[in-house]
Amino acid sequence: FARTINTPFFRKHLKKKEITEICKLLAEKNGFRSIARVRGHHLDTVRAVASVVAQHCKKFNEYFITELKLTPIEVDEMWSFVKKKKKIA
Repeated sequence: FARTINTPFFRKHLKKKEITEICKLLAEKNGFRSIARVRGHHLDTVRAVASVVAQHCKKFNEYFITELKLTPIEVDEMWSFVKKKKKIA
């Protein structure tokens, strides 16, 4: 049983910390090429990580909208709240 199943880390050769760092750089709106250059990875690797993370986020949002019956606006507000709380902590 893999602990990372159903996460962006599942079946990845990169360490969790490296995937997290790539995600942080993507969140700061850095380009794929600059992330590949800075982190020392191939451009396709960065694109693959971005694709997997995007699919995971899409599934997460769909779960909130379909299963929990939240509106897209409520989901957006929830993420804004989480982001504010993370900065305080």
